[in-house]
Amino acid sequence: GKVTTEEFIAYAEGQEAAKEESKGMDADGDGKVSAEEFVAFAEGQAKEENGPVTFGADNFDTMTDGYNAAFVQFSAPWCTYCKQMQPAWQELAETVHTKHSGVRVGTVNCQDESEFCEMFQIQGFPTLLLMKDPEAFEDATPVLYQKERGFAEMLEFLKSEAVLG
Repeated sequence: GKVTTEEFIAYAEGQEAAKEESKGMDADGDGKVSAEEFVAFAEGQAKEENGPVTFGADNFDTMTDGYNAAFVQFSAPWCTYCKQMQPAWQELAETVHTKHSGVRVGTVNCQDESEFCEMFQIQGFPTLLLMKDPEAFEDATPVLYQKERGFAEMLEFLKSEAVLG
């Protein structure tokens, strides 16, 4: 059969997308993907999937549907303290999302979601709030986290609040 112009363009775009995706796997740029490169790429993908979710006014309700709580970091891209706590926040999200049920760990970019942040009276960054029973963010019961911003301390806080499944 004949191929239409549209089909050819769609095929070419698909080939280009696949080529771009494989660049991420081909870490050394030799045109081949070794087993080590593939494993490293897969681990990176898993880390992204289990890391902090991005919350906003448009998705908070759907992203927390079926969860007992949401532990939310209100931050801004320029915030030095937010950047400093990012490794601990990432580790917390990965641990909670893979080993526990009932809690969603996520981040709100207050630069992009200013009205959402104002609703919770966020005045400094990072502000960490545990939203219990977040059926709708307007009805969530926020608990302000005020302890050290290390992985162990934040995990202990979630345990003490009895929200980890």
